[in-house]
Amino acid sequence: MRDHTFRNRGTVPDMNRADQAVIHGLELVGLVRDTGLDDITLFINNRTRADLEALTVALAAMVPIDQAPSELLAWCDPDAQRRERARRHRILRAAEVRRVLRPHGTHAAYARHKNDGTTPCDLCVAAERTYQRDRKRRVRAEQLRAASVMSDTVDGMQVAS
Repeated sequence: MRDHTFRNRGTVPDMNRADQAVIHGLELVGLVRDTGLDDITLFINNRTRADLEALTVALAAMVPIDQAPSELLAWCDPDAQRRERARRHRILRAAEVRRVLRPHGTHAAYARHKNDGTTPCDLCVAAERTYQRDRKRRVRAEQLRAASVMSDTVDGMQVAS
């Protein structure tokens, strides 16, 4: 039985070449994205030709074929990252423009005051009082209806009223 030692992972019992290549592939991905050329070179130089061939196939199998290379490599292109941030910003701004704000004197405007950390205006305070009063009345009415149904039921049988 062969043991395979992985950096920072200890010893793993004998594995087939594909499983080993996947683990090495994920390790290489981490090195490419998080470290420098020296670590990558050390990693590659410590592999046999057969391991590198299996690694190449495993990495190729992990690439989604429905994405353009520019999308796949966007993480390492500062210009692509900037363009993506700008695109997301445009989408968010467009959504904000389309959002219709409720006028003062509504529960929504009162909530907006609170979320913004501003003191609610008199119209919004009055609207919030009305909203909360009506909400509590609806809750109480629902509780009374539920209690009424429960009192009409005796031992699981409906009582004629």
